[in-house]
Amino acid sequence: MLAHFQALLEGIVTNPDTRIANLPLLSAAEYHQLLVAWNQTSCDYPDLCIHQLFQAQAARMPDATAVVLADEQLTYQELDRRANQLAHYLQQLGVSSESLVGICLDRSLEMVIGILGIWKAGGAYIPSIQIIPAIA
Repeated sequence: MLAHFQALLEGIVTNPDTRIANLPLLSAAEYHQLLVAWNQTSCDYPDLCIHQLFQAQAARMPDATAVVLADEQLTYQELDRRANQLAHYLQQLGVSSESLVGICLDRSLEMVIGILGIWKAGGAYIPSIQIIPAIA
């Protein structure tokens, strides 16, 4: 904090007409470390969709836990199998790359299966909310 106070005082001496909110608190080294060096987070991403990345992970680690909710869990293999089953069913119903499919589920493993299954079928999911009528 002493270094920050010193940077603030130096800023006041250097720029006495500057509003205090616009004066620096970080030294040049801190600024570079916090806002430049630690922000170098760019990386190359594969040109794949989320469901394709998931499928690759399921092939690499089929018995690893993929999703946990309370006392329920699914492995990558189980989640992939159930999502594939739903995807095939949705495709039989006509879901394809231009399809929007709504989901109205509470947070659950079935919701994750639904989203992944819709993506695998080629569709896009639309989250929807459940409207509970007011009791008078």
